[in-house]
Amino acid sequence: MHWLFNLFLFLATPAVALKRTGHISGDYVNPIVNLGASGTYRGVLQNNGTVQSWKGIPYAEPPLGELRFMPPGPLPLQSQEVMNATTDPERCVQFTLAPYGVHNAYLGPGSPGTEDCLKLYVWKPTKAKRGDNLSVLVYVHGGGLIFGDGSQDDFGDWVAQDQGFIAVNMNYRLGMLGFMNHHGLPSANAGLLDQRMAMEWVKKNIAAFGGNPHDITIMGQSGGGWAIAAQLGLYNGDRKGAFQKAILRSSQREPMFNTEELKLRNAALAEELNCTGTEQLACFRNVSVPVLVDTFQTFSSVLGKEGVFAGKVFGYQGSFGPTIDGVTLTDSVTRLFEEGKTANVPTIAGSTSDEGFNGYTNATQENPTPQNTTKLDPSTNRLTNLTDSQVFEIASFYPVNGSYGSVSPDNFFLDVFKAYWMAFGLFGDAGIFGSERMVGRWMSEAHGSTNIWTYRFNAPPVGTNYSGIYPLAPATHSSDNSYLSTPLASMKDFECAIAVEFRAYLSSFIRTDDPNNMKLPSAPHWHNYGVLGDFVNSPVRLVPQFAFSSNANKSYPTSTQLEVAPKAGIERADFWQSDRVLDSIRF
Repeated sequence: MHWLFNLFLFLATPAVALKRTGHISGDYVNPIVNLGASGTYRGVLQNNGTVQSWKGIPYAEPPLGELRFMPPGPLPLQSQEVMNATTDPERCVQFTLAPYGVHNAYLGPGSPGTEDCLKLYVWKPTKAKRGDNLSVLVYVHGGGLIFGDGSQDDFGDWVAQDQGFIAVNMNYRLGMLGFMNHHGLPSANAGLLDQRMAMEWVKKNIAAFGGNPHDITIMGQSGGGWAIAAQLGLYNGDRKGAFQKAILRSSQREPMFNTEELKLRNAALAEELNCTGTEQLACFRNVSVPVLVDTFQTFSSVLGKEGVFAGKVFGYQGSFGPTIDGVTLTDSVTRLFEEGKTANVPTIAGSTSDEGFNGYTNATQENPTPQNTTKLDPSTNRLTNLTDSQVFEIASFYPVNGSYGSVSPDNFFLDVFKAYWMAFGLFGDAGIFGSERMVGRWMSEAHGSTNIWTYRFNAPPVGTNYSGIYPLAPATHSSDNSYLSTPLASMKDFECAIAVEFRAYLSSFIRTDDPNNMKLPSAPHWHNYGVLGDFVNSPVRLVPQFAFSSNANKSYPTSTQLEVAPKAGIERADFWQSDRVLDSIRF
């Protein structure tokens, strides 16, 4: 077949139906896990018998009624009756650009969501049992922290291929329900606290699946990456033993405001919800889910007074993302990193090469600037509170020169649109693309660079139609997701080579604290961020990418390499993370 033929033979081996002992009983096809006070659940067999999975195990008290907007409560005592965890649970309430009850604008058909949604997923190697102490991956799904659910990232294929770790994914509260900052609440950021509660559930219960409760890696992508960054800064970096390692992929960042500032937002919301003549928080709690979701659409399209919340731009959400409450988050995520108030754990961070360039040709709600734009000025700026003079200063850092852009992409941009989405888009240097630098520089400064690794993922999504051009296409936002969740057997050979290599690096990190110990022999050594002795000016990162026919050495399945991050790009990222700019954009 190709060089992974033997691996696929292994994955195709039928499972033997034997009885289990210990806390997992039943047969291999219908495994039953007894978690004591946390309940007893029936799972399913998947991936040709190599993986057992459970879908929809509750991990916290349902946040209903008076518990809406509140921090999650611990899971109450569960019945010992065997409950099915064999199908995907309902999503948490979705806050997207689609009205309530309409198909999710990003994820297609599915439930508009429920408030009783704090459930999680587990994938384990079939033969794993209590005492094996396998490493554990806990994943936070993407979706801008306003939509999405655990079912969009199935880790069965990766767990089946690796057989050395257990994966967990969770649903958590989103949008208004997950990130209400109000002076009447004990804290904001309930969605982040849901995630932390899921980590605590894993620590308490994962041994029954064969996992090590003291070897947990947290990982997230896009909005999930933002959540992982926030988890590193939660309680000023006090992780309370909830995790031991972190992976941030394409970490979103957006404006963050504090409780006092958000009183203005809450007053506007109260007016929108007809809650002006009663106690605000009690009224908000009594609003039906459909009304709350539909109000979110309207509310997010209104530009707030004094710039306190932004307009209808993907992810800005009227400040219904992580905010500053002085309890869970004492400052913005970027400033917490700058101040060194982050958990001291081994960390991997990176993004794709073409964040934000996801094939837009015309202006849309998510991307109001079309590809044929000719301006890089205040009219195309999408970032909060920049003055016109700041906008023109920033534009000078992103010169367009089609003649030289192809050979010097760090100093010149091929067209105005590419310059625009790096300069003024949420996915560019100010936001997602700059998050690698935020993690690399500030965590290295606070904790040392030895256990910090970064990357620039340079492969297009699995399944890209190259139209005969092998294999040229943008490495767009979320392209790396497809290499972790798509079955290897369905990939083209060159896609499979990247997937196996990238998975091996991450598996090695999850299992040994270092991406190199179990990497593929053909893969280059992934040096840490400061290996050259100057992480400020000469940081090093990995670049996973396809092998082309022009490569002289045909024995290597990829052309993955190390690079020193380009100087101009470093300087731009540091500009965006300087105090005077952060004072404006509030990231």
